[in-house]
Amino acid sequence: MEGRALYIMEYTGATGGAGAGVLYIGNGQVVGTDIAKSRYRGSYIVEGSRVKVEASLTATQTTSWLVTGATVQAGQSARITADWPMNFGSGEPQQATVGGQPVTVRLEKVGDIE
Repeated sequence: MEGRALYIMEYTGATGGAGAGVLYIGNGQVVGTDIAKSRYRGSYIVEGSRVKVEASLTATQTTSWLVTGATVQAGQSARITADWPMNFGSGEPQQATVGGQPVTVRLEKVGDIE
């Protein structure tokens, strides 16, 4: 993983819920939004051949249902963690946790940002 890029994000939870959004990942930052207008903000580090993400999802609507089955009120956040291979933007399924619950994420690189 090098540089800065924009990614299409699709995700599914163990309960069968699904969603989509976009993420910017670069310069140690993760920033994005999804179809429910939740905001994603966090950071990542590269360790060897892995990208380790620590972020949060903050709800902007009165009540948001997460793909994990949990609900969050506007202004509340859920912690996101991930440990992905360097080629995470290939569209292949990757694992993450949202609020401690497993979520499958597919990221597809749209393009580099200079």
